[in-house]
Amino acid sequence: MVDGMGILGIAECMANCAVMVTKIEAVSHEAVKESAEILKEKMIELAPRWTGTLQDQAIQAIDVGFNTYEVGPDMNIAPYAAYMEFGHPEPYLPNIDSITPWAEDHGMSGVQAAAIISNQGFQAHPFVQPTIELSKSTIEEKLAEMSAVLML
Repeated sequence: MVDGMGILGIAECMANCAVMVTKIEAVSHEAVKESAEILKEKMIELAPRWTGTLQDQAIQAIDVGFNTYEVGPDMNIAPYAAYMEFGHPEPYLPNIDSITPWAEDHGMSGVQAAAIISNQGFQAHPFVQPTIELSKSTIEEKLAEMSAVLML
């Protein structure tokens, strides 16, 4: 059969489906990418600033494939990021060179700051979890916008 839903109709339907799948993939990838950027920017805004490395270099949004992004601090660049988020309740001796710029900005030497931390531990300064909580509605709106594009 050459007309109706015969061979030509099925081929046209399959071609239309392929176009729709391509459009859905493009829109969903863009939605995920934009959501990752929203998270990254908010995390940079909320991250505590000591030396600036965390905000300027470590917080990244990396496309790991199949509409998936990893957003957060690169632990190779800022290995202390977990301490920033969760704190370090046990006293420990931090790297004095690393904390000296922050300590001087707060009116003390690196040695003085290290002494305080080595006696008291380090209080948490969460920035990852608050980022998720504060960005949730913005991302939901962005995803709704992108879904509306698919309905056109």
